[in-house]
Amino acid sequence: MFAPSARHSYYVTEPGDVAGVPGWDRDVVYAAVRTADGIDDGCVVVAYDRHALYVATQSAVTYHPPGLLGVRRSPRLAVADAHEYRPDSAETVGVGAVTVEDTFDVLVPAFDWTTLTDDDVPPAVPRRRTHAPSETGAGTRT
Repeated sequence: MFAPSARHSYYVTEPGDVAGVPGWDRDVVYAAVRTADGIDDGCVVVAYDRHALYVATQSAVTYHPPGLLGVRRSPRLAVADAHEYRPDSAETVGVGAVTVEDTFDVLVPAFDWTTLTDDDVPPAVPRRRTHAPSETGAGTRT
């Protein structure tokens, strides 16, 4: 659920990373993520259907995938110890266990990620040999 490649997870390193969260002011969402950054393994659950932001630890969030082809049950998140972020006061209020269904995203603070420098070496890309020579088709006429 919290892998950078996960469908509902977004890693936030700067205010521009939350610009695409629909229905919310970018500054409000960014402030909520900054609040979550103050918690060990904190995250923000965006509940679009409730128009709510919940701050929680990653271990308190459980993903339940949809049922068979999404017909029987929609995807949902169970948040064991949720704290609703209040934009007007920039505080959180404990609301207990919350289940968020259908439309949600999880924002993960990643402010401690470092940017790559010229000295950093990217990981090796696994390469697979093809069974055709590199010059296949070169110089042929039709």
